[in-house]
Amino acid sequence: MVKWQAFTWLDPPPERGSVTVAALLDAPGAGAYVDAVWMWGLTTWRTWQPHHDAVRKWIASSLS
Repeated sequence: MVKWQAFTWLDPPPERGSVTVAALLDAPGAGAYVDAVWMWGLTTWRTWQPHHDAVRKWIASSLS
């Protein structure tokens, strides 16, 4: 069970990343779509780097 009370607001980064979800819509095929999903996830994770410790704690808490 997820412990919702363990979550707190994270201030979004000023820049959300160079790849947006819109890139998924423009993918010309399945392979390109998979690549776009990975790039979107990677760039999003990188832009939220200041909050990585908080996210890791949430994951650990939800798995315990």
